[in-house]
Order: sequence, then C-alpha cells, then structure tokens
Amino acid sequence: MIDGTAIEALAERFKKPFHAVDPLTAWPTIIVVGGRTVLMAPDGWSEYQPMLPSVRPLEVGTLDAVPEYLRANKDNLPLDKLVVHVAGPTTVRILGPLSGEEDRFRRQCYLEAEARIPKIPFGQYLESEAFGIILRTCFVDAPTVQEVVALVASIRESDVRETVDDGVAQEVKVLRGVALVDRQRVPSPVLLAPFRTFAEVVQPESPFILRLRSGVNGGPPTCALWEADGGAWRIRAMEAVAGYLWGMLEGSLSSAGVRIIS
Repeated sequence: MIDGTAIEALAERFKKPFHAVDPLTAWPTIIVVGGRTVLMAPDGWSEYQPMLPSVRPLEVGTLDAVPEYLRANKDNLPLDKLVVHVAGPTTVRILGPLSGEEDRFRRQCYLEAEARIPKIPFGQYLESEAFGIILRTCFVDAPTVQEVVALVASIRESDVRETVDDGVAQEVKVLRGVALVDRQRVPSPVLLAPFRTFAEVVQPESPFILRLRSGVNGGPPTCALWEADGGAWRIRAMEAVAGYLWGMLEGSLSSAGVRIIS
C-alpha cells in the first residue's frame, strides 16, 4: 500500500538548497528575484549572483572622435552622468557612473581614444644617418631640430671628442665647405618637441641631453637623446588635451552635464 510518504520525502529534499556536504542528495535551487537570477544557498551562505559583463569600449585614434561620439550619442547614454577622463598624454576615456551593487560597483568604459604616435628610441645610441631621419620624422620641425640635424650630418667618423667640462658638454670636428675642419660645441640640453600626444594639440617642448660617440672600428658616429625634464611634459600635454576637449564640448554638451577630468 502506497501512503505517499516517499513522494513527500523526495519533494522536501528537492526544494532544499544545495548543500556542499552531501552533493549527491541535494540539488541547487535557482530562482529569479526582482528580475535577477539567484542561486540559493544554505543558511549562513551569501547568495550568489553572476557578475554582469563589461562593455568593450569603442577604440578610436583621434581626439576629435571623443566629442563626435558624445554629440551623436547613438548608444543613448546619460550625458549628465558621463566623465571624460584624460588618463595620460596619449589616452582619453569616456566613463559611465558606478554600477549598482549587482555589478560590484564597476565603471563602464564606452570609448577609448589612443593617440597613434611614433616610437622614439630615447636613451639609445643610433648611427648618425638613422638619428637624423628620426629627428626629421618624429619631431616638430623647428630651428633647434635643423641645427642638430646639420651638426650630425657634418661630423666625420671618429671626430667626437669629449671635453673635461661639466660632464655634459662635448665638442666635435665638423666639416665646413670642402676642406675646412673646425670644432663646434654640441648644444646640450636642447629644446625639442617630439610627437608624444594627440596630433590635434600642440606638442609639448622639453629639454633633452644630446650625446655623441665616435664610431666603433671606423664606423659612423652614433648619437642619442635623453629626456631631461623629469616627465613634466606629460602634465603640459594632458592640460593641452583637456583644454582642447573643453573647447570642443562647449555649448550643448557642456550644458548637458558632460565633465572632463585629468
């Protein structure tokens, strides 16, 4: 005779939450609470809920793309809650507000602008020809650049001579005309403006230590540059980027509540 006791026992066991001690005789209970999927656990356990995925940011390579994205607002973002973060001389991000507790208080990044700048080998000795090419292609053209290029192009092999001076100054033999050879002091430090931030803003100028070496085994002389401002150019570059964005966001976007931080 069946009295239903076994069925009642099974029903009672199935509705209990998962218990780690006896996984073979218990089952996990997954329910929906307030539109969220929750895995129930025994007393004393905190409820588990899956972390929501992060948005993959739109990757762009220009500074102008930042205000263009905000003006179009194709993603229907709450503009008054967005922050434009100038994270560095080459990086700008559009960030959303902190998410709710269910998303572990994370910020979504909707757009990331990364400046496409050349890689300049500071602190490395290069042959004079390669060094001159880098000066002409990776630095803003200026009288100081032309002076250094002319100096590097005029020195001969094994014509570099260090002076017992302050440890920075050097002298080199340079050719003038066809046969005249003269000594010239190497300018150091020299003010240069490499391409180190977004093309839309003025490249920050900073001092560099210029050093020359005689060629090895009769080879061409080598040249190198060292940054000499302790990274202060980064602050000026970030200020320039933030100022440019403020100018571009004037009007409807600034009144909408978009803010810039750096």
